[in-house]
Amino acid sequence: WVDRRHARGDYAANLRLFQVTLPLAACSGIFALLSGHLVVFGIAMIPHYFFAMTFLGVAAAALQMVTPGPLRGRVSGLFIMIITLIGFGAGPTLVATVSTAIDAGGMAIGKALAIVIGGAAIVATLALTLALNRTGTSIGSGGSGLLWRCITPPSKRGGQRIRRANQ
Repeated sequence: WVDRRHARGDYAANLRLFQVTLPLAACSGIFALLSGHLVVFGIAMIPHYFFAMTFLGVAAAALQMVTPGPLRGRVSGLFIMIITLIGFGAGPTLVATVSTAIDAGGMAIGKALAIVIGGAAIVATLALTLALNRTGTSIGSGGSGLLWRCITPPSKRGGQRIRRANQ
């Protein structure tokens, strides 16, 4: 699906895929956590992981398409560092904080995780919506879009030639 959309000129197709899978992952994860039954939890987590794991491939592919060749390794490393810090640092801390706020004994982990998943899905959807137009424009301009202009000095990107082309 992504390849066919990209061939038709939809350069943000990678992100559009996640725009569909994100709500499905969030809904099935929240349903699983709030079900209260082990079998329902196990069955509902299957679509959650299936749809949630599309993010890693989709995000990595989109990042490679908008990043100029000489910077791809650095930007990929930064991306992995950020998602790791958020996933292993902020995520569990936020779940523990919400769990303690719901139940002083901290025994509301399932409810807290459902709340965090819902909140993260909303934030991710907003960020994704903002990124869609910029990603399509950046890729459509041959990869020398916003990211390239932000982190590369004019002397390294051809100076006046690129400035005139982007005006």
